[in-house]
Amino acid sequence: MASTPGRLISLASMVMTVPLKVPVFPERGSAVKAQVAATGVGGALDVMLPAHLQGIPVVNLCPLGTGPNSMLVRQALRRSGIASEAVEMVGDTGMALILIEEGGYYTSVITSGIEAELEIGALTRYDVHPGDYIYLSAGDLVNPAYRRAVLAWLAMVGDTARIVLAASELAGQLRAEWLSAVLPFVHVFTANASQADQVVEVLGCDIGSQTFMNTLGEDALAVVSSQDRKSVV
Repeated sequence: MASTPGRLISLASMVMTVPLKVPVFPERGSAVKAQVAATGVGGALDVMLPAHLQGIPVVNLCPLGTGPNSMLVRQALRRSGIASEAVEMVGDTGMALILIEEGGYYTSVITSGIEAELEIGALTRYDVHPGDYIYLSAGDLVNPAYRRAVLAWLAMVGDTARIVLAASELAGQLRAEWLSAVLPFVHVFTANASQADQVVEVLGCDIGSQTFMNTLGEDALAVVSSQDRKSVV
């Protein structure tokens, strides 16, 4: 009999995305005409949906609010068949304004949402089982309340679950002490080449170095991907 796969439990934030196609990136103080593409839901949903389609049980634990953005996120989760056991809080999901230049270059402006007010009580009510994976986005660590709650919960979870940390587009805005606090819990660290370079600047060590790997959990992996290759350390 095949064993039941562990769940992917996502604590990473979701955002309402507003993509704008622009011919060139505007200079400071200037303006350009943009073509609005279809709005949607991004962030953690881009990770949860592929996992769900592969038959992995997926659960959203990142808080959802009472505003219109959160309502659209709930609808997207229901359409995708993804369970949400997150607490409801007064507030709303954040937004990402995405400028898309010719050639496919993306530049984003991201607002924090209700996840910025996450409390430890919203997490301790949920049971984690052996074999589960907990997915985090490093970009959410910029929010002090979120950071405190997640670090406290990871300490409680211990070795029960495997922790996956994605560097995110906000890697360059992280502080070394924030990353250093969470990395010892992490079993899988992922980044694209640009994000990896930003993490190197923040920490002062290369992701492929033994110094970095020693900061991660036991038997950890670091995965850095680019358009033409993927490196696993």
